[in-house]
Formats: sequence, C-alpha cells, structure tokens
Amino acid sequence: MNRIEFKKTNHTFLDNGIIALHRYLQKYADTEGVVIDLQPDKLVVESVDLPQLLETVYYEMGRDVYDTYTAKQENEAGNLYYIEAEDRFETFPKMNTYGFTELLTNNAQGTTSKEENFFTLDNIKSEEEKANKLDLNKPKNLEKKEKMLKWVEEKKIIAQKTEEEFKKRGLTLLSKMYINEPYTKITRLIPFNQDYVEEGNKFCYLTGEKFKRLVDSQSTSPFISGLVNFNSHIDIEDKKMSWKALYLSRFAAANCLYVYQYNNKNKKNSLYGDIIVYFLGARTLTDLTKLYDKYLKDIRIPKDILKVDIEFRRNFNLYNFGKEKAADIFIGKNEHLFMVLYTLFERITRHLEPKKELSEYADLLGEVLSDSDFNVLNPNITSFRANAFSGGNKRPNNFEVFTHLRYALQLFRYFETEKLDMLEVLWSLKIIKPTLKKGSGDWNKITILERQSRDRILGLLLRGQSIISEIEDIFYDCYRYLLDKGDKKVWEVIGTKNFYQLVHLVKLYEPKINPLMEKEKKERTWEESTIDLGYSFGKRIIESGIEEGKIDRVSNARKGRKYIIGVRKSRTYDDFLEGFNRIVERFKPKFDYDVLAKVNESNYRTFKSYFTLGLLSAVNQFLSSSNNSTI
Repeated sequence: MNRIEFKKTNHTFLDNGIIALHRYLQKYADTEGVVIDLQPDKLVVESVDLPQLLETVYYEMGRDVYDTYTAKQENEAGNLYYIEAEDRFETFPKMNTYGFTELLTNNAQGTTSKEENFFTLDNIKSEEEKANKLDLNKPKNLEKKEKMLKWVEEKKIIAQKTEEEFKKRGLTLLSKMYINEPYTKITRLIPFNQDYVEEGNKFCYLTGEKFKRLVDSQSTSPFISGLVNFNSHIDIEDKKMSWKALYLSRFAAANCLYVYQYNNKNKKNSLYGDIIVYFLGARTLTDLTKLYDKYLKDIRIPKDILKVDIEFRRNFNLYNFGKEKAADIFIGKNEHLFMVLYTLFERITRHLEPKKELSEYADLLGEVLSDSDFNVLNPNITSFRANAFSGGNKRPNNFEVFTHLRYALQLFRYFETEKLDMLEVLWSLKIIKPTLKKGSGDWNKITILERQSRDRILGLLLRGQSIISEIEDIFYDCYRYLLDKGDKKVWEVIGTKNFYQLVHLVKLYEPKINPLMEKEKKERTWEESTIDLGYSFGKRIIESGIEEGKIDRVSNARKGRKYIIGVRKSRTYDDFLEGFNRIVERFKPKFDYDVLAKVNESNYRTFKSYFTLGLLSAVNQFLSSSNNSTI
C-alpha cells in the first residue's frame, strides 16, 4: 500500500491530529515519491514506503512533543543507553510528559521505539527460565533454546556494563535498560497492517469508517478510560478504534494549548495539579490549518523557553494588556476561557491593517470582525479541564465546545472602542469576605474563593446574559465590608476595586443584550439614566448636612445603611416605593419625578437593580477614597 487518506471527522482531537500530522510531514514534501495533499475534507499521503514514512514522522513528533524535560533534567543527564556497535554509553535526560500528552499517557515510563531495544533484569531471568524448561525431546526446541540462551548471555553482559556505568557516574539505575536509542515518552506505535486501513465490517465510531480490523486504545490513563462513557454499548468492540484514529489522537497533542493550575491537594507535585486544555476547531481542515498558522503560533511558547523559565507549566502566554505587572491567576473555567479568547482577540486585531472602528454595535451576535479571518472561518474552541487526584493522576470533570467566538471577539472590540479598561474590570471583579481571607492560611482556598464571582460574571458575559445582579452583589458586599472595617485601607478589606469601570461595564453591556429598553431623548439608555439617578441619591446621602455645616461623610455612609438595605431588600413594588420614598424624605435629593412614572410592577425589579448599583457606586467610591485608596 502506498496511499492513505485521513478524512475530516468533526472530532476535535482527530482533526487537530490531521493538521499536526500535515505540519510534520512538510519535512518530506520534496522527497522523491512522496505526495502530501491537504484538502478541505481530507489529508492524502502517498509514498513508495508509506508505513515507514508514517512511523518515522510519528516518532519525530514524539521526540518533539512528548519527550520533554526541564533545563535541570537536561544538565543532570540522569539516564544512559548503550550503543552496541560502538561499545559505549550515551547520556540522555530523564523525561516527563506534560499537557495533553500527560492525559494520553498518564506520564507512563518511557520505552523505545523498537521493542528489541530495551530489557529488564526480570526479562533476562524469565527468558532463562523459559529456555531451561523447554522439552529437548522435540528437535526444534534445541535450536530455540540455544537462541534464547544466547540472548540471555548477551543481555547479561550489557546489564553488567550498564550497572557499572551507572554506578561510576553516580546515577540511579531504574528497572529498564536501553540499547541503541534513548527511551521515548510516546506510546509505541502498533506495527502497520494492511487490514487496519482496508475496508471491512468493523466500524470505528470515531472516524465513521469501516475496516477489516480495529485496535485497542492501549491506555491505562484515567482520562482515556473516562472516554468509554461515549461508547454506544451496542457492540463489545465499540471500545476499540481504528488504527487511523489511534494514530491521529497521538498527534493532537502537538496542536493543543494547555495550562496547569496550582493545587496543594496534589502533594506529589502541586505545581502540576489541575490542567485546562484548549483546541481550536473550524469547518474544514484547510481553515483549521490557517487558524493555527496565523494565530496560535504567536502565542505558543518555544520549547527552549518552556524547559528553562516555565518548566512546561503552560505552553502559551495570556495577553497581559501591555503591562508587565498585569499578570493574575485565572482558575475558573469561564475566566480562563475569557482570557484565552481575549488573547486571540489581541492577536487578530494586531493583524488588522488598518484598524477600523465600527460605528454600530446594536446586535453583537450578528456582527463580526469583518476584516479578520473569523468572518469566513467561523471557528470554535473546545476546552476541557482535568483535576488531579491521588497519585497525581488526572480525571476530566468539565468539557465544553464554545461556538460564539465571533460574538465574544466583537464584544471585546466594542469594549475597546468605548474605552473600557478591561484590566481594571478583571481586578475589580474579585472579592472575598475579609474574615475568610484573614482566617484561612490555605492560599489555594483563598485564591479560589476570591475569584468565584469573577468566574461567574465572565461566564455570563461570554454567553450574552445579564450581569447586573452579580455586579450589584459585589457592590453591596464592598459596602458592608468597608463600613465594618472603615479604619483599614481598601485593599486590605476588599482588594483593588475600580467602581467607575464596573459601572461603565454595566452601562455598555446591558443595553446591548436587552435592546427593548427605551432610550432617552439624548440617546442615554434607560439603564444609564437609572444608574445615574441612583448615583445622585448616593452622593446626596454622603453630603447630607452640608447645608447646616454639620457634614460627616463617614457617619452619613453608616446612617444611610438601613435606607440602602431597605431598597435592596424590597420584595414587592410597594415595598420598593416605600424604601425609595424613605430616602427622599430623609435626605431630600433633587430629581425628576417623571422618572418614577416609568416604573411599574412589571419592571421595578430591573429599575431597583440599576438604581441600587448607582447608589452603592457613589457611596463605595467615597468610602474607598476615605481609606487612602489609589484606585
């Protein structure tokens, strides 16, 4: 056989495996007899020795993607392999495998590409025992025994040399010994067989093709084992897959973006605890290749930097908004996905020449970045998370295909055009109860709790859902914490907060997802005017008593607490009006009474949320500044 087709499957891992295979095959594109043709729906590979070509490129990819080691491991060179023809030893580093490769292999101990190039002392002992048990009355066993014992003697000599060499170099000898090649962390490729690619009656549920023979997944990984949940349970062989699918799944790791997250429950290695992995998807293989080549290459970290500075804890950089100290810890699935999308947005807008400002953003879901490939390619992004459990193994607990990339990118464009400071917003969305922050010595727990609100809100933003109630909760919690700890600096109580930017976010975002809200004559939205009304009430509470010259703003903020709570906690339309009127009677703010004419039983809850947000914004900004905050 000299020709094979890898057809697009619409399976994220396999399609990414196809374009990764295509990328590694480019090295042989000019080789005589080799044809590599990537089409929208398939990759065609031709070669006079196709099995050898596929095997060669497989192990080349394995050396590049799976055989990873830190600079320290490289300097230590803690392993040896014996070169028989030269009767000498060559050093190589101990290796781990990271990211999606770890999920596929469970970081299993390395092995050689050829089975005959490794052995253990147990192998020698076992082979010798088998040889001595052969029945020599059978003529063929005599020759077989001689062959087996010859192998035993050869390996004993190599084993002795290996033990002596390890001891001389002060290295620790493990169970396996390697000959003529170092080990590789990629799983050994099942030898090519014609039946694996010829049409038959064995159905591969991953590729949708039928072959004469299928293969086992060959994995003890908890991650792969969890995939049996997708089996049909109709056929006992549906846990098997085609040779093509197994081959491509190993290449998928060359295309992924991944990041480890600190987890101190994983005592073995807390820096390589939970992991999040991302894959881009597109309608065709050629589109997917274009996406990878144009956008992902720039954010991926080169291998020489990975092994020195980062030690493979992540293989890509998130956008830092052009500020060296802007880095933050993103733990939740939504906040991390948000930052991955924002990073892609930054890469895309950098390619737009010239940048064009869009004048209308009335329908975010319907608009696209017309000057970018995303208008045509219509990509999606698959993300999944695997949490660490006993022994450092990884078990998947979340899987999502996000298809609204164009909406998200247009939303970011809108925020950028309207001068929203996204970095300030991201910092300001974090909050934790001060007693929890002070009373817990568990850094990991504090970090998770502090970012839960941000994770929820960014998830709502990405899906076009209202965030007003979540932002209102943050403002109210800040108000309570600032009053309780008024003698402390704001960053000690609630962390860095920019209330203006959070209000700006609400004013920009909410009208776009709720186009039914009426606009004022001056093109101010209903949300904006209601927030501004609340802000004027809050300012009036703070400035109460200025006419009599008895102003005490901090005291006023405390006295206004029951009035603010009265409005926020109102459960009926009448309760809300009562709370609203109590503020009017007590603090006498000036406002247009016509505003209330628009409020009724059907919309008072929405009005209350925006009004309370504006009210708390004014009070919190004062309390923050009175605590010598620099925000």
